[in-house]
Amino acid sequence: LKLPFQFMYLHWDGRQGTVMASSIDVRNHLSEHPPDVFNKSNRCQHPVTGQLQIPSSTEDLMRWAPKFGHHSVLHWARMPIFKVEMHLDEEAFMSKRRPYAEGSFPEGEDLASAIVFWRKRVGQEGKGYAVFYGGFDTTPHVTEEPICAVDASTGEVRADSEEEIERKRLMHVKRRELEQRWADKGVPEELRLKMAAAESLNKERKQTTGEEFMLKAGWVHKDKVGLDVKRHNEIQKSFG
Repeated sequence: LKLPFQFMYLHWDGRQGTVMASSIDVRNHLSEHPPDVFNKSNRCQHPVTGQLQIPSSTEDLMRWAPKFGHHSVLHWARMPIFKVEMHLDEEAFMSKRRPYAEGSFPEGEDLASAIVFWRKRVGQEGKGYAVFYGGFDTTPHVTEEPICAVDASTGEVRADSEEEIERKRLMHVKRRELEQRWADKGVPEELRLKMAAAESLNKERKQTTGEEFMLKAGWVHKDKVGLDVKRHNEIQKSFG
């Protein structure tokens, strides 16, 4: 189930809820304090990396998620969110079950508004587990996206660190450069789209089953194979 999204900026006062709030609490607050219409002029690009940035107030994020680390929130306050997966609880997510609902934001949205999107759709206080997927631009991400997970039962937030975000950004940049080289060499667009679709399926399989593709062995569970699959693949690519 994929749900539509209404873009908004949020202005909260001391009566706002947190990530543990029920949908009725959030909706009551929004009825008293209507959000501003989303202003696309606030979207910008990082002057060095060219990464898309959609500012979100750090105060809003810390009010919504008081357990958000002060260092992490600085990076996630600028991160565009392109998808949120909604799970019943952390156990459902960790057991690799599919989410019961998803929200898709093709143009990207700030994290505070994406959190509200989620909480408006959860009827019970302290229920639900959401995984927010960030990105670096509006092109399809066939490599790993930055991830921020929020547990409504405890208020805990687990978000990729600055270093992990940068690692994923470089992977995305390299994949885009590879795509451009293929285009320059005359690889048909249809074939490039098929390769991208296959990579996306592989990424989804990793996320939903915990498996990774191991060269000369096929799909294996990374926690059961007994070695570093990534390192194994690097060696195989270098030495066969």
